[in-house]
Amino acid sequence: MGIRDMPLKILIVEDVFIEADHLSNILVKAGHSVTAIAKSVEQAFNALKKERPDMVMLDIFLKGHLTGIHLAGALAKQGIPFIYLSANSNPSTLEAAKATNPYGFLVKPFREKDILIALDIAAYRHRQAREHLARQERWLATLLSSVIKEVVTRDQKLLLLVKGLQQFIPFDLIVIDRTGIDVGGDSFHCFQRIDLEEYKRVDVPALMKKTQPGLIDAAALMDILRKRYSIQSSLSLSRLIFLSKAPEGFNAEHADLLRSIQGVLETVIGDIRRHARETMPLLTKLEEGIQDHNIRAQGIVGRSSKLLRVLDLVRQVAPVSSTVLISGETGVGKEGVAAAVHRLSDRKDKPLIKINCAAIPALLVESELFGHERGAFTDATDRRIGKFEQAQGGTVFLDEIGELPLSVQGKLLRVLQEKEIERVGGANPVKLDVRVIAATNRDLYDEVAKGRFRMDLYYRIHVFPIVVPALRERKEDIPLLAEHFLQAFALATGKAAKALSATALQQLMDYSWPGNIRELQHLLERHVLSTPSDLIEQIELPENFLPGRSPLPPEGGVSSPPNGKEAIIEALRKCNGKVSGKGGAAELLGINPNTLSTRMRKLGIRWKFIMK
Repeated sequence: MGIRDMPLKILIVEDVFIEADHLSNILVKAGHSVTAIAKSVEQAFNALKKERPDMVMLDIFLKGHLTGIHLAGALAKQGIPFIYLSANSNPSTLEAAKATNPYGFLVKPFREKDILIALDIAAYRHRQAREHLARQERWLATLLSSVIKEVVTRDQKLLLLVKGLQQFIPFDLIVIDRTGIDVGGDSFHCFQRIDLEEYKRVDVPALMKKTQPGLIDAAALMDILRKRYSIQSSLSLSRLIFLSKAPEGFNAEHADLLRSIQGVLETVIGDIRRHARETMPLLTKLEEGIQDHNIRAQGIVGRSSKLLRVLDLVRQVAPVSSTVLISGETGVGKEGVAAAVHRLSDRKDKPLIKINCAAIPALLVESELFGHERGAFTDATDRRIGKFEQAQGGTVFLDEIGELPLSVQGKLLRVLQEKEIERVGGANPVKLDVRVIAATNRDLYDEVAKGRFRMDLYYRIHVFPIVVPALRERKEDIPLLAEHFLQAFALATGKAAKALSATALQQLMDYSWPGNIRELQHLLERHVLSTPSDLIEQIELPENFLPGRSPLPPEGGVSSPPNGKEAIIEALRKCNGKVSGKGGAAELLGINPNTLSTRMRKLGIRWKFIMK
């Protein structure tokens, strides 16, 4: 059902009367009601006290010293969806607005159609968000209730509680205040996350004795843990304290989720209290950590907290059919994340159809995605079933979705909205049952600002975002990745796996990896083939690498660093004009050959002239 069939109560926050009145008339004409028109943030707060709206449409720059971005923070805390209105679509404004997680963004001047579509998408995303939160509440409440039923020791119940909470709250450490739970003994439980299903118990009394002898209290413990484990954010509820190494590790949704199941949490803690005098021995596995490698079967390697957060999100979204947008630099492993979502879902026995949007010629994109009928165009001698139909019941993975032409973006939006496609030259729509997972190495928000990506499509696919970190942001995973690739090469060649010297491993750790995991894989493969002994003593890094001065992408960006014209031309010169294959420019740059070819066309690079 579209938004036009669902009347909404809307608060307009706009200081230009003509624009506010025009917007109000459009909304009322479409069947909605306007609760108030506010000219400033202060007036908006007064209007919110009188009546809670279903949606707020607010300008960014308003009268007074407060902006719409200030108001957005308050709306987010109250769970009220909002859409920005602005005549200013420059990157800095968009970046500040994006940080508040709006449900839409309309650039002035806007048409009636734009407004209604934006409302439709915002209502859809808000509904999806509420349903997701409700599912999380049910899943977590059910999981915690099952902890009570387990006939295990107190410490085992604590570990079950910790593991259950981790699926929804992304912490690196968790502290459980044992005051009132234990009779005597130390006052806190503390667990550090080591891997996806592995936890190490922190010996709090020993830690406090070593660093701060005397009375143990929560404030002193938090101070020690922050310094020892580089903790940058925290979230507290009742007797639980969550700690994260990320600066913004927790958000309002995490706090809302905890509050919603606070009753169940208190019941679980009460159940643990009844085990306070229990003297059953602690399982050895608790000391060593408990591991469940189900998701590891998907081939994702690493133990860093940033990667574990990605895996937690995969585990959350896999069972449902929400659209997923995976972003990150070229070579970080977005395709592997998409495959994990599919294989852990109920659609795992159906097809996973992968489409590289950058590799399809512009004139054939529509036919490739949606198919065509015989005679639809000159070369259409037979009916062709498109990729979406081939994925019926399964998943479509749209890699590099930012490369799609604007004309096709509109048709893709219809597929997501109507769950149907029309073959080129066809007269009848074909109903679909597919899940869409999209991936991009671009900042789609920036692409929207530049007019290269539809805003309505962006918000339609941005239902459940997953950001895959660059390799330089999780360098602690490099030893595990190197070992994984060396073992894989050995298996492929039938020879014993080569090892890395301490010097070689340190070289890998010092490098910035502009090509990410793919560059690491190719680099190690070259050294395996070129090293006669079983030990790789040295790593030959790119010539332009100097420790501490290696090229990095723009701060906060997700686009691949080696995509500039000069970098591509230099790579082509070094490779004598070879684009793909062993020793080609794509391999040197650490990007997909098809992606490189597309960029060359866009930048007007003709390698034949480069060779001369």
